[in-house]
Amino acid sequence: MKQHLEPGNLHIAESYLPAELAEGVNTLEELYDQLDEMTTVLKAAKPEEIAGKRDMIVKFGPPGREPWEFTGLSFVQEFLLVNVVFHATTAYNILRMQGVPLGKMDFIGKTGNQ
Repeated sequence: MKQHLEPGNLHIAESYLPAELAEGVNTLEELYDQLDEMTTVLKAAKPEEIAGKRDMIVKFGPPGREPWEFTGLSFVQEFLLVNVVFHATTAYNILRMQGVPLGKMDFIGKTGNQ
């Protein structure tokens, strides 16, 4: 079975960003490239490009179903962040199940003064 990699539903948040992000990532190298591109776009975002987006209506959903509706703020807080954590946790657990030697600190990453 072919695995399809993408950084969660971050591409849905592109309505907040000045640049479009590529869809469909199939290799780790492509995933790293897309994450680098998204980091560059986010670092370049200006406050005036984001201002007022917290109340913007965001609609999306699974194909063939009624779209979900969020404000910009509720989309980030109630869907996007939760979805990113879910997918990161799932990927971490799959890697551990396959024997990759990962521990809690690999998931948490750098903290505090590190």
